[in-house]
Amino acid sequence: MKKILFITPLITILLIVSAIFINNIAKDNKETKERILTIEKTYQELKQNTEDYNNIRTKLSEDNIYYQNNFLDSYNKIITELNEYDEIINKINNNINIINTNCKGRLYNDKETNNICSKYKKTYEQMINIYLNDIESTNNIIESYNKENDNKLETFKSKYIFDYIDYDKDGIYLEKNQWKKEK
Repeated sequence: MKKILFITPLITILLIVSAIFINNIAKDNKETKERILTIEKTYQELKQNTEDYNNIRTKLSEDNIYYQNNFLDSYNKIITELNEYDEIINKINNNINIINTNCKGRLYNDKETNNICSKYKKTYEQMINIYLNDIESTNNIIESYNKENDNKLETFKSKYIFDYIDYDKDGIYLEKNQWKKEK
């Protein structure tokens, strides 16, 4: 009888602990699946924003040609494109923040998600530094125009990004001032 009184509470405790353990595993699996879905959804948005980024860079490079006679005519268009570029960069920042929050310090059992988590930092760093190069290059053209003309034009200032980044903290600023090497 004493054994039954001892075994019954022990079995009850083991069942409760097992139920809690199984519940925690199920909860963790659910949270992991939700994070994977968030990463995948955000990555799809990032891919679209990257396509928009590349399109605006193409438009900007086509319009951002310094010819004294038509630069003033294209100035407003260039500033409009830079503002669009700035908004795209803001969307990319938001995507990266979501990806970073869900990737940082985690390893998933999904190969594609782990691939996204391992590569987004370098891609982001390149995109931001190229963006800043494009602004610097455009502002140099505006400043050259201003030196030779009485009608002074304003240079462009980003609302979201103010300095080159080393997002992956490897000591290398990917693409920083790349345009200077091309000249």
